[in-house]
Amino acid sequence: MKRILMSSLFGLTGLIALMITWSCQSNSPNGPSLPNALQTVVAGMTLINTPTPVNTPTPTSTPCTSVNGFMGDISAEPSTFSGPATLFMNRYISPATAAYILSLEIYVTTASGSYELAVYSDNSGTPGSLLGETGTKAISGSGLNLALLSGPLPIQGSKNYWLALLTDQPILENSNGTATAFQSSVSFGLLPGTFTGAAPAAGEQFSISAGLCQ
Repeated sequence: MKRILMSSLFGLTGLIALMITWSCQSNSPNGPSLPNALQTVVAGMTLINTPTPVNTPTPTSTPCTSVNGFMGDISAEPSTFSGPATLFMNRYISPATAAYILSLEIYVTTASGSYELAVYSDNSGTPGSLLGETGTKAISGSGLNLALLSGPLPIQGSKNYWLALLTDQPILENSNGTATAFQSSVSFGLLPGTFTGAAPAAGEQFSISAGLCQ
């Protein structure tokens, strides 16, 4: 194989040299024409095109990682509500532009116990399917408790979403709140994939909010 390649290379080199020599020996403006046999060889030569560069793929966007806004009730409401084994939800509309939910926060009144927070879709005005959750978390102290979702949750702009909480300890709420609310009896630690058996909870607005990144 090496001999064949070398032979082809030398043959091509010799052909180019012969063409240069033939051109240089011409004394007339037009120069002598190449011999017929040489013209046939040159006409049969195939030019090798330079490969087209492969475009580098455009990097995909990475979800932002810093909270710069909120959706929900970020206030420490005045009343205390004790409802273990009850899943509560408040409905809120997302900002006008698409965003990511990074965390969920609640206000509690005790320094011990556990809680779970989640986000559900909207199903024609009622809670729908589970979109993201924090898992079971230990209460870090009375007051504001924050938990990260398992990963950034993308949400659409100007859409309804439900913020859900399940706790075994009293939490803060406003019994005269304006947020639409639903509740359902469930076992602690078992957030349903689809919210069923829901009943309206008139006026119950809980201190739960979502940390957004836009």
